Amino acid sequence: MPECDICGRKTDKEYVVEVEEAQMHVCERCAKGMTPIEVIDHSQNKNTKQEHIVIKHAFSEEGNEIMNDYGSIIKNAREKAGLTNKDLAIKINEKESLIARIERNQLIPEERVAKKLEKLLGIKLEIEAKQEEDKRSFGKNEPLTLWDAAIRKESKKKDGE
Repeated sequence: MPECDICGRKTDKEYVVEVEEAQMHVCERCAKGMTPIEVIDHSQNKNTKQEHIVIKHAFSEEGNEIMNDYGSIIKNAREKAGLTNKDLAIKINEKESLIARIERNQLIPEERVAKKLEKLLGIKLEIEAKQEEDKRSFGKNEPLTLWDAAIRKESKKKDGE
């Protein structure tokens, strides 16, 4: 069972959040008030087949997203090409430990590293982000934020109110 990077509490549900430009794996309590990049549920059955889920790519200038199972995609492509972690690291001019951490899904690759891996291994890790409209419900018991007010005002303009 993983531990929270902030408080050290063991947790079945990890929230990957950005804290001062660093990604941290935290418990639900420490993630309160933060927008998670990814939620990892360790209580689920490990034998179930995972779908290709996307993660907001924290370093992407274009707002791209990266597939959730990026580590296994990279590892399979590397093994298919007959490369070791060290060989791959040398070819893309990165550290071997970085490649290992990425393959274990412990680290989301920066955009420049992801692009080097895609090019060398002939794989696709990033996909174009879908622009979704914020469809937050404005409940009476929830505090209204400035963002909520702006969305509400914008939607009233569109509705002609």
